Amino acid sequence: MAFTIKNPEATGLYSIDYTVGHGAVNMRDDVMLAQVCLNITYFERRDMYAARYVKSREDNQLELLEEDGYCGPLTIARIYQFQNDLAKKGNQGMGAIPVRIDGKFDVSPEPGVIHMGTQKRVYSFDSMNYVLADHTEDEAKAHYYNLRVTAKPPLLHSLTLQRRFAKRFK
Repeated sequence: MAFTIKNPEATGLYSIDYTVGHGAVNMRDDVMLAQVCLNITYFERRDMYAARYVKSREDNQLELLEEDGYCGPLTIARIYQFQNDLAKKGNQGMGAIPVRIDGKFDVSPEPGVIHMGTQKRVYSFDSMNYVLADHTEDEAKAHYYNLRVTAKPPLLHSLTLQRRFAKRFK
Protein backbone atom coordinates (compact mmCIF):
# COMPACT_ATOMS: atom_id res chain seq x y z
CA MET A 1 0.00 0.00 0.00
CA ALA A 2 1.46 3.36 -1.01
CA PHE A 3 2.05 5.75 1.87
CA THR A 4 3.36 9.17 2.83
CA ILE A 5 6.83 8.99 4.36
CA LYS A 6 6.94 10.08 8.00
CA ASN A 7 10.62 10.94 8.33
CA PRO A 8 11.86 14.54 8.60
CA GLU A 9 15.14 13.51 6.94
CA ALA A 10 13.44 11.98 3.89
CA THR A 11 14.05 13.62 0.52
CA GLY A 12 10.89 12.25 -1.08
CA LEU A 13 7.29 12.40 0.10
CA TYR A 14 5.83 9.03 -0.85
CA SER A 15 6.79 5.39 -1.01
CA ILE A 16 5.49 1.94 -1.82
CA ASP A 17 5.07 -1.13 0.37
CA TYR A 18 5.56 -3.76 -2.31
CA THR A 19 7.63 -4.03 -5.47
CA VAL A 20 6.03 -2.68 -8.65
CA GLY A 21 6.81 -3.91 -12.15
CA HIS A 22 7.89 -7.02 -14.01
CA GLY A 23 7.07 -10.15 -11.98
CA ALA A 24 6.36 -8.09 -8.86
CA VAL A 25 3.56 -8.02 -6.28
CA ASN A 26 1.94 -4.98 -7.97
CA MET A 27 -0.52 -3.79 -5.32
CA ARG A 28 -2.96 -1.43 -7.02
CA ASP A 29 -2.19 1.74 -5.07
CA ASP A 30 1.58 1.14 -5.26
CA VAL A 31 1.27 0.79 -9.05
CA MET A 32 -0.92 3.88 -9.23
CA LEU A 33 1.69 5.94 -7.34
CA ALA A 34 4.41 4.69 -9.70
CA GLN A 35 2.27 5.58 -12.74
CA VAL A 36 1.57 9.10 -11.43
CA CYS A 37 5.26 9.71 -10.67
CA LEU A 38 6.33 8.39 -14.09
CA ASN A 39 3.80 10.65 -15.82
CA ILE A 40 5.02 13.68 -13.87
CA THR A 41 8.63 12.78 -14.70
CA TYR A 42 8.09 12.35 -18.44
CA PHE A 43 5.29 14.82 -19.17
CA GLU A 44 5.19 17.63 -16.59
CA ARG A 45 8.72 18.43 -15.46
CA ARG A 46 10.36 21.59 -16.74
CA ASP A 47 13.44 21.78 -14.53
CA MET A 48 17.17 21.55 -15.24
CA TYR A 49 17.15 17.75 -14.99
CA ALA A 50 14.06 17.20 -17.15
CA ALA A 51 15.62 17.54 -20.61
CA ARG A 52 16.76 13.91 -20.78
CA TYR A 53 13.26 12.64 -19.99
CA VAL A 54 11.61 14.97 -22.50
CA LYS A 55 14.09 13.80 -25.17
CA SER A 56 13.51 10.17 -24.22
CA ARG A 57 9.74 10.72 -24.40
CA GLU A 58 10.01 12.24 -27.87
CA ASP A 59 12.57 9.74 -29.22
CA ASN A 60 10.55 6.75 -28.01
CA GLN A 61 7.13 8.29 -28.74
CA LEU A 62 5.96 7.70 -25.17
CA GLU A 63 2.37 8.42 -24.22
CA LEU A 64 0.84 9.16 -20.85
CA LEU A 65 0.25 6.08 -18.74
CA GLU A 66 -3.30 5.48 -17.63
CA GLU A 67 -3.17 5.95 -13.86
CA ASP A 68 -5.40 2.98 -13.12
CA GLY A 69 -3.21 0.97 -10.75
CA TYR A 70 -2.84 -2.00 -13.10
CA CYS A 71 0.71 -2.96 -14.01
CA GLY A 72 0.45 -3.89 -17.66
CA PRO A 73 3.04 -3.95 -20.43
CA LEU A 74 3.08 -0.14 -20.87
CA THR A 75 3.76 0.51 -17.18
CA ILE A 76 6.52 -2.10 -17.13
CA ALA A 77 8.02 -0.66 -20.33
CA ARG A 78 8.00 2.82 -18.77
CA ILE A 79 9.78 1.54 -15.67
CA TYR A 80 12.45 0.01 -17.92
CA GLN A 81 12.66 3.29 -19.84
CA PHE A 82 13.08 5.30 -16.64
CA GLN A 83 15.79 2.97 -15.34
CA ASN A 84 17.62 3.12 -18.68
CA ASP A 85 17.40 6.92 -18.76
CA LEU A 86 18.64 7.11 -15.18
CA ALA A 87 21.53 4.72 -15.81
CA LYS A 88 22.64 6.31 -19.09
CA LYS A 89 22.53 9.95 -18.15
CA GLY A 90 22.82 10.15 -14.40
CA ASN A 91 22.82 13.50 -12.70
CA GLN A 92 24.57 16.39 -14.35
CA GLY A 93 28.24 16.25 -13.47
CA MET A 94 27.93 12.92 -11.66
CA GLY A 95 27.95 10.44 -14.52
CA ALA A 96 25.79 7.36 -14.74
CA ILE A 97 23.75 6.32 -11.75
CA PRO A 98 24.22 2.68 -10.72
CA VAL A 99 20.66 1.42 -11.01
CA ARG A 100 19.49 -2.11 -11.70
CA ILE A 101 17.60 -2.22 -15.00
CA ASP A 102 15.09 -4.93 -14.21
CA GLY A 103 11.71 -3.32 -14.88
CA LYS A 104 10.89 -3.15 -11.18
CA PHE A 105 10.65 -0.45 -8.57
CA ASP A 106 11.95 -2.25 -5.51
CA VAL A 107 10.97 -1.32 -1.98
CA SER A 108 13.62 0.67 -0.17
CA PRO A 109 14.47 -0.32 3.41
CA GLU A 110 14.51 3.38 4.30
CA PRO A 111 12.13 5.26 1.99
CA GLY A 112 13.12 8.78 1.07
CA VAL A 113 16.77 8.28 1.97
CA ILE A 114 18.88 7.80 -1.14
CA HIS A 115 21.36 5.04 -0.58
CA MET A 116 22.74 2.03 -2.33
CA GLY A 117 21.20 -1.33 -1.68
CA THR A 118 23.01 -4.58 -0.99
CA GLN A 119 24.12 -4.88 -4.62
CA LYS A 120 25.53 -1.33 -4.78
CA ARG A 121 22.58 -0.04 -6.79
CA VAL A 122 20.35 2.91 -5.97
CA TYR A 123 16.64 2.33 -5.59
CA SER A 124 15.19 3.85 -8.76
CA PHE A 125 11.81 4.72 -7.21
CA ASP A 126 13.52 6.59 -4.36
CA SER A 127 15.72 8.40 -6.88
CA MET A 128 12.64 9.53 -8.84
CA ASN A 129 10.89 10.69 -5.66
CA TYR A 130 13.96 12.63 -4.56
CA VAL A 131 14.06 14.55 -7.83
CA LEU A 132 10.31 15.18 -7.86
CA ALA A 133 10.36 16.49 -4.29
CA ASP A 134 13.55 18.56 -4.39
CA HIS A 135 14.34 19.55 -7.98
CA THR A 136 11.08 19.78 -9.84
CA GLU A 137 9.60 23.20 -10.50
CA ASP A 138 6.20 24.80 -11.01
CA GLU A 139 3.15 22.68 -11.87
CA ALA A 140 4.98 19.37 -11.68
CA LYS A 141 6.13 20.05 -8.12
CA ALA A 142 2.65 21.24 -7.12
CA HIS A 143 1.11 18.11 -8.65
CA TYR A 144 3.56 15.89 -6.75
CA TYR A 145 3.16 17.71 -3.43
CA ASN A 146 -0.64 17.78 -3.65
CA LEU A 147 -1.16 14.09 -4.38
CA ARG A 148 -2.42 13.63 -0.81
CA VAL A 149 -5.50 15.68 -1.74
CA THR A 150 -5.79 15.32 -5.53
CA ALA A 151 -5.05 11.65 -6.24
CA LYS A 152 -7.77 9.27 -7.36
CA PRO A 153 -8.93 6.47 -5.06
CA PRO A 154 -7.47 4.10 -3.90
CA LEU A 155 -4.22 6.11 -3.98
CA LEU A 156 -5.89 9.05 -2.22
CA HIS A 157 -6.78 6.90 0.79
CA SER A 158 -3.34 5.26 0.89
CA LEU A 159 -1.46 8.56 0.96
CA THR A 160 -3.32 9.63 4.11
CA LEU A 161 -1.32 6.92 5.90
CA GLN A 162 2.01 8.07 7.27
CA ARG A 163 4.79 5.64 8.10
CA ARG A 164 8.54 5.65 8.26
CA PHE A 165 9.11 2.20 6.75
CA ALA A 166 7.41 -0.03 4.22
CA LYS A 167 5.38 -2.91 5.63
CA ARG A 168 7.97 -5.29 4.23
CA PHE A 169 10.59 -3.91 6.65
CA LYS A 170 8.53 -3.55 9.84
